[in-house]
Amino acid sequence: MQKNSIEKLETLTGLSAKIALLVHERQKERGATAGSDARQKEYYDYLASASVENFSPQIKEDIKHLDTFLTQIF
Repeated sequence: MQKNSIEKLETLTGLSAKIALLVHERQKERGATAGSDARQKEYYDYLASASVENFSPQIKEDIKHLDTFLTQIF
């Protein structure tokens, strides 16, 4: 029973790390547009119309890793 709990904890820890990496990359992109109201509005417009095709290569890669990980655990 304890081993199963440890395995679940390890899985959730891995999931948390992958989500944190993806969020961090999105925050870096947002930070690059911070400053002027015009750039912030441009970023929000970008988010509103965002699709995976518009994401940076790093974020696309992070999404692939997260998707693969989720497929493995569910």
